[in-house]
Amino acid sequence: MRSRFDPAKAAQIGPHITLLYETDIEETTVDSTLVAIADALPLVVRLGVVSCWGHDPAAGTYLPVDDVNGAITAIRPRGAADGLHEYRPHVTLTHPRTAAADDAASLWLRPAGQEIWSDAITIDAVAAIRQDGETWKVIATVGRSGGSGQPDLDW
Repeated sequence: MRSRFDPAKAAQIGPHITLLYETDIEETTVDSTLVAIADALPLVVRLGVVSCWGHDPAAGTYLPVDDVNGAITAIRPRGAADGLHEYRPHVTLTHPRTAAADDAASLWLRPAGQEIWSDAITIDAVAAIRQDGETWKVIATVGRSGGSGQPDLDW
């Protein structure tokens, strides 16, 4: 969907659920935060219906993410710095800086209220990313390894 309705943003970053923003953790706590995330895995989520910020598709469209097993909620306070801003788990479909307003409106009007995927989705690996110019790069990944229950930290 993103590549069709917001190709510029799709070229910058793939589909994802933001768990923490860079401003939510301090550089010195990245490793411990990644371990805390690995401990919370798997994440079990369900995607909601196409929605828009502030009732205006030009402000951006997204799929809300239901935190089925509470793992996202558990991750947020662990390792997050003071001053967390309002957070709603979501998958961005169109972004106001990169999508044409007509494309965002078309996406919002066409499937508004329709489920995209009704089954729960299990996520067993998480990537830490950082903006690098116009794109985002993976700087670390965590996930369960070989059933040992220990996180894989891949820098």
